[in-house]
Amino acid sequence: MNNIANTTTLWQLLGKCKVVIPILQRDYAQGRVGYENLREKFLSAIVAALDGDKQLKMDFVYGSSDQEGRFNPLDGQQRLTTLWLLHWYLAFRLGKLSEQSTIEHLSNFSYETRVSSTNFCQRIVKRGSEIAQGGEESIADAIIRQTWVPSIWRQDPTVQSMLRMLSGEHNGKVDGIEELFADKDKQTLLEYWDALMLPAAKCPLVFYQLDLENLGQSDDLYVKMNGRGKPLSDFENFKADLIKYIADQEWKSLLHAQNGLPILLDTKWLDFFWKYRDPNISLDDMMFGFINRFLLVKLMMAQKPQKIEDRDLEISPIDKAFKYLYSFTEKKGTWANYNMTGFGVYQTIFDELGGFSILYDIRTLLENLRSFDREKLTACLVYPYGDGNERFEAIYTSGKNDYYIQTIPETIAFWAVCQFFLSPAEYCTKIRLKQWMRVVWNVCNYQVLENNKVQNEIRTKTQLRSTILSLHHAFPYKWDVHNVEWLVLPKEYDAADKISLHIIEEQAKIRQFQIGAYNGTLNELQGRTWEKIIVSLEKMPFFQGTISALFKDGDGKIDWSNFDIKYSHLYWYLNNYNGELNSIAQRNLLLHDYDFASWYW
Repeated sequence: MNNIANTTTLWQLLGKCKVVIPILQRDYAQGRVGYENLREKFLSAIVAALDGDKQLKMDFVYGSSDQEGRFNPLDGQQRLTTLWLLHWYLAFRLGKLSEQSTIEHLSNFSYETRVSSTNFCQRIVKRGSEIAQGGEESIADAIIRQTWVPSIWRQDPTVQSMLRMLSGEHNGKVDGIEELFADKDKQTLLEYWDALMLPAAKCPLVFYQLDLENLGQSDDLYVKMNGRGKPLSDFENFKADLIKYIADQEWKSLLHAQNGLPILLDTKWLDFFWKYRDPNISLDDMMFGFINRFLLVKLMMAQKPQKIEDRDLEISPIDKAFKYLYSFTEKKGTWANYNMTGFGVYQTIFDELGGFSILYDIRTLLENLRSFDREKLTACLVYPYGDGNERFEAIYTSGKNDYYIQTIPETIAFWAVCQFFLSPAEYCTKIRLKQWMRVVWNVCNYQVLENNKVQNEIRTKTQLRSTILSLHHAFPYKWDVHNVEWLVLPKEYDAADKISLHIIEEQAKIRQFQIGAYNGTLNELQGRTWEKIIVSLEKMPFFQGTISALFKDGDGKIDWSNFDIKYSHLYWYLNNYNGELNSIAQRNLLLHDYDFASWYW
């Protein structure tokens, strides 16, 4: 097989090789209790295709061929199994389970996850013709009543799921193959069967087969794929719906066999998240959490949502989507608390954010992050005001389910990291990221004195969004924040808008960097650059990023002419009042009274 995906049908695949679900794979899950909606939706799409609506392309099936020529699916197991059950059902209804060609084809599909799964697949093919048809008994009940079906097989999760996929739950939903085709006469079923025998160009149900060996993917990818967690996860359901959404929009470049979203999600990006793995966190949760956080911060930038606290108003679909994402970031626990209820919320988000554009951004972001060394990324995200051991994790790995954003500064930091890695790949360097994050941390950490308490200025969702938008506007090129030609003053300068004031401070410091070597009168600062002096001051626990008192005059205007005297007086104060620096009032007065150079003597 070449490295371009081949469009094929299940019948064609089974005609040329054995398809074996390897022992490392999960059990068949589409037939589980709780997946009724998924079954109903998938089976309805299958019938629509069989009825001639249009060809149903069931995305990619990845895998590799072993030395015996068997194809081992790595991803696509669930779809393949459901397709196989559909073929078995039609063969059963049409009396074809006694035909040698049918037996040979269907026998080429097998499970190795459990011996009982293997034997079940073999028996229902080779002895399926013995099962009586008609009557009120369901196919599932008829199968388990056979003497060649040991009762112990009923404890096998794969066998249970297969039986449920065949006959459904009988709960008012049409979520089983038998229920779906119950009213079809034999002529219609024969037409369906004949259609499934057609070559891929004409068959109503097709998929893309891709051999990962030819893409340079190693065998340990099996282990990584299964590190996502055994049960069929919300992320897998999301991924399947996402691929269908992309296909419906005909965005072919996002479905490319080598660098489209489907193959990247299951290979290169999976490998990237694997490097950050923690035994207490499933890979699916890590990947889904990251994508949801990214969508949240992009949604914050796109529009101003209604207040989440207002439960009395009728809110729009996009505001409901925002609430859904924000609830996820605040929730401690697992995705089980916010189970997928359908792809509708995500379709609303994608439509709001430009569809192709936001999905292209996700690809750019993860591709650039993947190419960035983990140690370099960690070094760039160290919290600047501590002892060097505290860092922000863009990819959460704490092992305490802390892949949820917990604080407003962390949300801003996450947005900042994402925006940086949306830059052209050649500009995503360590030094540029550190320069950008220094600005972001300083703005995030802006503190004020209220009720004799030092508090972060950014405390509400409205302030959070305003800060993100202000940073985005003021520093349009995140990968080159030291280029003064690209600095933009905040849109609405207002002395009461402390975030705008702080952004102006950051821009003033960057302009001072451009002077290069220190050109003042203090001997202790000679031989250093303005950048090194300013950054070292920012890192002091006393300042924590806010040093505007050293270069603003009594009216709050930028004025570096008194920097030397203010610097000298500050150090005199620090050396003489060491035991009193914990005074909240004193610290606040020094940081925000721009004329402090002369007030105390």
